[in-house]
Amino acid sequence: MIKTYLGVDYFSAESSSVMAGLWYNVGSKEAELVSVSDAIMSFQQAVELMPEEAKYTEALARAKAELALIQKKRKRKQVLTYATGFGIIALIIGSVFLYKFVKENNVWKAAVNENTTISYQKYLRLYPEGRFFSEASSKKEDLIWEEANKSNNPAELYNYLSDYPNGKYSDEANWNISKSINNVRGFISYLTNSNSKEYLSNAKEEVIAKNYLVDFSVGNQSYSNMSMERIRIDQKETIITFKLYEGGVLHAPNQNYAYTIKDKLSNATYRIKSSNVEFGKTIPKGKISIDLHFDKLPDRIRYFDLVEGSCTGSSCWNFYNIKIEAAELEENIIFQVGKQSRGLISIVNISNTLNNTIVSIKKENPGGIILPPGHREAFYIKDDFTNKKYNLLGSSIGFNQSIRKNEVFDLIFEKIDKDTKQISVIEGNLPMNTGWHFTEIKITREKSFPEKTSPF
Repeated sequence: MIKTYLGVDYFSAESSSVMAGLWYNVGSKEAELVSVSDAIMSFQQAVELMPEEAKYTEALARAKAELALIQKKRKRKQVLTYATGFGIIALIIGSVFLYKFVKENNVWKAAVNENTTISYQKYLRLYPEGRFFSEASSKKEDLIWEEANKSNNPAELYNYLSDYPNGKYSDEANWNISKSINNVRGFISYLTNSNSKEYLSNAKEEVIAKNYLVDFSVGNQSYSNMSMERIRIDQKETIITFKLYEGGVLHAPNQNYAYTIKDKLSNATYRIKSSNVEFGKTIPKGKISIDLHFDKLPDRIRYFDLVEGSCTGSSCWNFYNIKIEAAELEENIIFQVGKQSRGLISIVNISNTLNNTIVSIKKENPGGIILPPGHREAFYIKDDFTNKKYNLLGSSIGFNQSIRKNEVFDLIFEKIDKDTKQISVIEGNLPMNTGWHFTEIKITREKSFPEKTSPF
């Protein structure tokens, strides 16, 4: 300020003492006003003019010391400000985290208390990366499996596998599905699809056992207190098992009432060889399973009676019109009957085996007979477009036997050509108003494959 108003050349060397005093006074006033930086500059001018004056150097030192103290306080305050700011931020972040932590805990506790698939799904939806995500997923799977397993419904088991193809219970689910299907294909499916194969040995045993079981149906039986359980045809023999509820005696192979299989198409007979019960010994009352062992039946046999030799009364243990489902089934035929001559009778199925066409017919009222091949009123199939005729070969109920009410029987014909599109099933030369005629039957084919033989 002094230099600004008086100029640099105003002062002489002799007046340095006066100038130094002026700078000192200015610096002192600035120090009083706490303008320490300006005071230091003024004291510095005084020291430069009169360096030997202790008063000036001491004032400069005090001003510098005061400035250092001010700067130190300012820095400390700045640090404190920053620390306070960071503390507030940390407190906010901590509060938010604590809120989320507590909220997640509450949702999880509510899910566990409710213990439903919906409650666990709610937690999983809200916290896809939550602390309890794995546990919630596991508990949800447990509940879904529990419901599916106790339902005894294969569809529920399939639904579980759809959601958890590699789940904790996938092996058991595949096994239970195989048991519900309960055939060779079902157990082979388990061996193919299951991952852990926990039931591997069980499945192999089932495949080996069931590979020789055949599907069958019994037309009727002479004695009510018995039931046929299974038919097993292996590579060496045929075993027929039935349950007997009342006592009786099983006759030996050399006796007149020895069990005999009678092929309904060829009239061939097969006599019993052995049994799991002793011949001639009284069988006690109760549900007793009896195994009848015969020579292996030829593959062509599909319809037969199982009778106690020449015994024909109502007390005989006879089963009639036993039908073995064709193991060699080649294709099912989808059909639509255009016209038929009579009511209370209908075609329920048409199928092709490797060698024959089989037409299954249901008759709702009793009466009537099937006449044998060669008779002028014997059934035949006619191709509606080519007029080609396919002759009757056999019947599941034999011939010249009265048909019972609601009985389903099979007519076995020569196999129709693969390109046949429309047929009629005609009862010989009987007129339309008296015979059992089905005409304008449109057909299409649907492939079906036989069950695999044992892969072991």
